[in-house]
Amino acid sequence: MKLYLLNITNEDKLGTPSIVVTDTNRVKESLYQQSITKFIFNKDNDKIKIKLVDIGGTSMQLRDYQKWSAGKPKAYVIVCSPKFKSILEKQKLPPHKFYPAKIDVEGKTHNYFVLHYIQDYLQDIDYKKTQFIKAEILETEPIKKEFKIGEIKNYAEYQKLEQKAFKKDNWLYPTKLHFKDNIYYDIWGFQGTHIISQKAKEIFEKENITGIETKELSKTEFSYLNIVMPPPFGGFNS
Repeated sequence: MKLYLLNITNEDKLGTPSIVVTDTNRVKESLYQQSITKFIFNKDNDKIKIKLVDIGGTSMQLRDYQKWSAGKPKAYVIVCSPKFKSILEKQKLPPHKFYPAKIDVEGKTHNYFVLHYIQDYLQDIDYKKTQFIKAEILETEPIKKEFKIGEIKNYAEYQKLEQKAFKKDNWLYPTKLHFKDNIYYDIWGFQGTHIISQKAKEIFEKENITGIETKELSKTEFSYLNIVMPPPFGGFNS
């Protein structure tokens, strides 16, 4: 099963997409950074207030998938049109919420949504079948230690080893990820990026979702990753 990175396109037939930012005319720039996190859903019922901004010679037209820049939460979020939302909510997702959003485009307001999902792949994997490498922080080479498959036995042990490595400016990164048998996602997060299934990619393309760009994971900076995820099963993950 092929996996893909989901990115914002750099250019399409409309030009270079503009970005959305937190609308500081209506809310504090830090509001969503504080209320939407990797571990907490936003409990505020107010619509998220963002705006489209011109970053220099770009197209001030909304896409189905928009990049959120200034004021973006430090979490896995996707700014999506109602059309894109209707497709996303049919995929198998980690625990998630869709927040209603208002995007201001040159004084005109558009109804959008923000998908926020909470997921830590390190707690979704089968450690008996997973392998890690130790290297300098944010580097994959040179390898300082190659752990055997299953040598790191659980999440708690990983955390202890990771903390110990960090003190010496090292980190642990997976070279083989084997998800638990009952875990399957069409969209999930890895090191700040969105990874999607081949099924999701094909649906997005069939439905002509604008603003997206996908690239096969094996042809990206994550080519070192060997990911094993069970095939889809009935129902949504919870």
